[in-house]
Amino acid sequence: MKTLLSLLCLFFIGFGSISEAQSTAGLSQVELKKKLDDLLQSRCLDPKNTGIKIYSLDRNKTIYQYQSDRLLIPASNVKILTSAAALSALKPDYQFRTALLHDGKLENGVLKGNLYLKGFGDPKLVQEELWRTAIGIKNKGIRRIEGDLIADDTFFDGKRYGNGWGKANRQRAYHAKLGALSLNFNVVNVHVQPGSKVGGPPVVVIDPDTSYITVLNRATTIQRTKKKRGINFKVNILHGKKGDKIRVTGNIPMNFEPKRYFRAVSNPPLYTATVFKEYLMREGIPMSGAIRLSETPSDASILYVHHSVPLSRVVADLNKFSNNFVAEQILKTMGAERFGDPGTDVKGTNVVEEFLSRHGIEKKDYTLVDGSGLSPRNRLTASQIVTILSTMYGDIRFRPEFVSSFAIMGVDGSGKNRMGESGTRGSVRVKTGTLSRASCLSGYLETLDGELIAFSFLMNNPCSVIKVQHIQDQIILRVIQLSRDPQTKKVIESKQR
Repeated sequence: MKTLLSLLCLFFIGFGSISEAQSTAGLSQVELKKKLDDLLQSRCLDPKNTGIKIYSLDRNKTIYQYQSDRLLIPASNVKILTSAAALSALKPDYQFRTALLHDGKLENGVLKGNLYLKGFGDPKLVQEELWRTAIGIKNKGIRRIEGDLIADDTFFDGKRYGNGWGKANRQRAYHAKLGALSLNFNVVNVHVQPGSKVGGPPVVVIDPDTSYITVLNRATTIQRTKKKRGINFKVNILHGKKGDKIRVTGNIPMNFEPKRYFRAVSNPPLYTATVFKEYLMREGIPMSGAIRLSETPSDASILYVHHSVPLSRVVADLNKFSNNFVAEQILKTMGAERFGDPGTDVKGTNVVEEFLSRHGIEKKDYTLVDGSGLSPRNRLTASQIVTILSTMYGDIRFRPEFVSSFAIMGVDGSGKNRMGESGTRGSVRVKTGTLSRASCLSGYLETLDGELIAFSFLMNNPCSVIKVQHIQDQIILRVIQLSRDPQTKKVIESKQR
């Protein structure tokens, strides 16, 4: 019986049972190395395209490394560099601005002239804040505007996509266009549910409810079905010069659960200005003129300025949820603030390069083309990423904001659905990264003894994303078991009490 139990234990360990970490004694560094060497023998990994570094922040020593200086595709781990450089260059309390200015006269509540809506790159300007901005105008005593609404997007250049992004599905939210004047991450929410009767159209609701979007509801509600796949149903956005159209086609069963779709708009400044003008009208402020895209005159007078949440909170959304749009908006803002507007991806990348150079990572030793990691042209090493993790952890000015911006494994963000049953809740903070040719994971963890570790796993050309993520999770579980005292019998469960 004892032999059978031993074989069963080996079977589950071989397949990486998550629960094993809850009942296994600590590992010495020698034992840890052997276990990690064994895990890296997996056929799912391409040995020539895998880089790992595991580093003790408490001891300032490398615990384990495998090809840690090999340049590999980092995917969204690039956001680690972008957020670190932004906190350093702009500071955690930096706030993005959205300004309202005018070029006319204000008499008895009537603005006789144009109203300018000028964006300064705010990646988190959402419709509730835009509405409050309209209320801010109302509180200035303005009751009517006799002029045009000018959308000013010139704080950034006119390039709408990140460098090296290619031409993937540009309807999707992760491929949303960039712009100094942007709203709702430059996407529109499309809520769809079955109609009230078979043969009728489904219910399609657009949020925000704006004239910028026209709905073409070409779908039909059909009888209930047990099929979960193969339903001929699509939600597409058709881009136009003066606005976009949401086209819904196909069949929606009566038992179809209400669902929300995100679709990227084609003209960010026009989208933002249209919604803003509609909010003004809802607040009882009619505007006689049209919406135009242009630059604000240098002598225009400021009426109102909206300030975003601090950069520290923006960075949290960037890293926890791996938001490409936020990353690129921050990158261009850094470029504009450091080198003057318009902000560009090249200027922003130069700011990141300056930051890396100050910490011993020279431009010739890596390739960085965007701020989000969506481009497959980026190349970094696991050692370089660990250097930045270590640097930011060691700087009290940025440590709290930077570390807390990472997803907590099994709890939130892009790590929410990983290692949830491992007993490691709260002890592993990560930045994920996934592309078709890459699965990467970097961050911080705490061992059984309370030792703080920085790590980076860059794995390119894996057999499958799901399988390689499982390997990454197993590596983390083994590192957590590291104990400097070979007699230690503490387990993860006791650590979490």
